[in-house]
Amino acid sequence: MKILIIGSTGIVGSAFKRNRTKSDTYFFEDHSTLEIKNRDQMLARLAETRPDVVINTAAYVGVNPCAEHQTEAYAVNAEAVRDLAEICKQLNICLAHLSTDAVFDGQKGDYYTEEDAANPLNVYGKSKHAGDLFVEDICKKYYIFRLPILFGTRENKGNIFIEKMHKLAASGTTELLISDDVFSCPSFSDDLAREILRLIKAKLAHGLYHLKNEGKASLFEFASTFFAKLGLEINIKRAKAKDFAYYDKEPKPLDTAIKSIKIKHLRPWEEAMDDFVVQFKNKEVK
Repeated sequence: MKILIIGSTGIVGSAFKRNRTKSDTYFFEDHSTLEIKNRDQMLARLAETRPDVVINTAAYVGVNPCAEHQTEAYAVNAEAVRDLAEICKQLNICLAHLSTDAVFDGQKGDYYTEEDAANPLNVYGKSKHAGDLFVEDICKKYYIFRLPILFGTRENKGNIFIEKMHKLAASGTTELLISDDVFSCPSFSDDLAREILRLIKAKLAHGLYHLKNEGKASLFEFASTFFAKLGLEINIKRAKAKDFAYYDKEPKPLDTAIKSIKIKHLRPWEEAMDDFVVQFKNKEVK
């Protein structure tokens, strides 16, 4: 199988590199080799390589960054995805597109499944949901994998939650205030990459899927577990999401925990965190 990865230096793209299957041919594309906002470049590259599957991991992420740069957020998360979907349809290529639990409003009071309607609250969620709808409406052969909050090492300079917390700790901060009322399902990028490849190669029925490690945690529990397993003594104090409202330009859903009623969940996130800590320490040494 020929597989082309868009966004290959991000948190999931890097995981695909680490977990590539030897029997397949891969094309790893980042900003320097393929700009997702350039329709002509994408068409030329896909026509040249003719992959069986394109896996799109590229996204403009973050509630505040997307609020501040709405045009860019929609350009990457929606318009470029529309173009990619049209190209894949034209060339008869299967598109596997990665989405987010941020498409939900957090009001359900229970796990969101593939049957729940999306109701994004902010530009990030709205732009990602728009991209999902383009894939569903345009592609004949597609997968949409909704993912929760992630942990994993990457090639590029990321700024997701667990990375932010570690940077603060590394900078000498001795006390962290972290929300204990914001919930998601922490998941290891390497586990997700391996499972996506397995499901695609197993010819899973096309459609929308929620993919995650087993379990649920608040941001407080997530960070506390990470630092404990890392062996760092950090004073972490409980806070509420409203305590940080000053820094937020748009509302954030409090509980976007997802589960799948279509596929099996992966191992518990705390178990996966053990492998991540080893990976993280090795990267720090290098």
